[in-house]
Amino acid sequence: MSTLHIFSSLDSFQRGQPMLNQLTPDDAVLLRADALYQLLTAPDFAAGSYAIAADAKARGLDPDTFAQIEWIDYTQWVELTLAHTRSIDW
Repeated sequence: MSTLHIFSSLDSFQRGQPMLNQLTPDDAVLLRADALYQLLTAPDFAAGSYAIAADAKARGLDPDTFAQIEWIDYTQWVELTLAHTRSIDW
């Protein structure tokens, strides 16, 4: 069973952070909204994660600065959700 873990704020990231060590190869992490600020303090944790490019730009973050992230748009977010058995919005 694959799970998409969605983080929308710094608080949600803190709640879900212990789970990051338990991800399976089928799981995925998506950063959106204010959770993107986590990249400023711990950019390396997110290698291989997904993030919403429009949310980054709205917060003054340049997606090109974080090459380890796979930047997606809202349509791709829907596709990512459909590609996983379940989603958890932390």
